[in-house]
This record gives sequence, C-alpha cells and structure tokens, in this order.
Amino acid sequence: MNGKKKYRFFIGATLLCFLYLLTTEVTTRWESIFQVYQNYLDHEKTIFTIDELQLRKQNLLARKNALLGSLREGSNNYERNQTGLLLYLGDKAAWAGIRFESIIPQESKEASELKEIGFALRFAGDFHQTGKFINKVESGELHVKIKKLVLETSKEGRKQIQVSVEGTMTNVSGG
Repeated sequence: MNGKKKYRFFIGATLLCFLYLLTTEVTTRWESIFQVYQNYLDHEKTIFTIDELQLRKQNLLARKNALLGSLREGSNNYERNQTGLLLYLGDKAAWAGIRFESIIPQESKEASELKEIGFALRFAGDFHQTGKFINKVESGELHVKIKKLVLETSKEGRKQIQVSVEGTMTNVSGG
C-alpha cells in the first residue's frame, strides 16, 4: 500500500469511528437532555399561580369547616362526652336486645381539634343481636369506631356468644 491509500484508509476508519461514537454516545445523551427539558416543560404547566393557590386554599378551608361542622352537629340527642357515649351505647344495646355485663370507660386521647373517648364493654347475645348492635353503633349519630371485637362461643352449644368490644368515639372540640 502506498502512502495515499494509507491516509485514505486511515481517514475512512476515523470517519467510521466518529459516526459510531456519534450514534451510540452523543445522540443518546442529547436525547436524554431533550427528555429532561420536555419533563421540565410538562412540570411547568402544572405549577399554580399565587392566585390559584389562594383560591384552592380557600376552597379547602371551606370544605374543612363544613366537615368539622358536620362532626360537631352529628348528634342532638347525646352529649359528646363519656356520659353521652355510655347513654348512646346503652340505647343501641336496648334496641338490639342485648344487655351489658360490663362497661369500662378508657383513657381519652386528644390531638389538636379531635378528641377520642375510648370504651370497652362485654355482653352476651346471639350473632344476629351482635351484628345489629355493632351496625347501629357504628352508623349512628355519634362517630364511633369499633377497634376490637372478640366473639367466644359457649361450651354448652347454645346460640349465645360472649362478646368483648373495644372502640372509640371521635369528638371535635368547639374551636
């Protein structure tokens, strides 16, 4: 091979290496840069202006106040304290046809505007009465949530079961 052919071959090989590097390395990096830029433009479209944020904040505060108001006005028949809770549970038990063996008020927990009043109770009844009672308690005027329910069948094979219940009533403070 003479000198001219060597240089042409060398220039051709260099050009092929350049094209290979351009297609494999540089274009993928530029592609990722364009993708990042496109993500930035998409994100910029979702950014709210100050006026939009203030309007959203007002709407959320109005919604919060409406929900808190519905919690405060949830019951006209029962006080929102331990005494009212125990009367409420007693009324629902009488409606379902069960009689309590024990009622134990538990510790109250407070967090900002919410107060949880705990209770534990034990009674005997059949499955139908127990279901009616639990349904009536949780779907009634007070916001009561049953956290633990233990059912024990009797050894004699009667349809009576021993039921232990633990729960809380959520109460919203007046502020």
